[in-house]
Amino acid sequence: MPNRYTGEMVIEVGGEVYPLLYDWRALALVQSEVSKEQQAMALNGDDIDSLAKLVAAGVEGLTYEDVLSASPPLMITIQAVDIALTAAYYGPNGPPEEIENPKRPQGMISSWLLRLLTGLVSRLQSSGS
Repeated sequence: MPNRYTGEMVIEVGGEVYPLLYDWRALALVQSEVSKEQQAMALNGDDIDSLAKLVAAGVEGLTYEDVLSASPPLMITIQAVDIALTAAYYGPNGPPEEIENPKRPQGMISSWLLRLLTGLVSRLQSSGS
């Protein structure tokens, strides 16, 4: 990969090698032309039309029609696009690991709930008398 930070990859389309890079202009084009659902389907190999749009957005000088006509190898193209998009969104370290929500001690929740319910019952009893 020529630039680990930006996620620049190289991709072969029609026998020529091109840099594949998603800078902010390319990301804006991706967001305007390919929905999140279509992106996910493209990266699973289920939407070749959207994959061609993703490649065209990330390769300066190639059009959607150029990509469709050249029909680059599917799995290699998916891998390059996935790596480049991930780096564009998250940088060289990739997406952060999921952090579990810290658990509250049960006693705190129970005592809070008990106070709330006791207060409601007291108000209901006082308004009914």
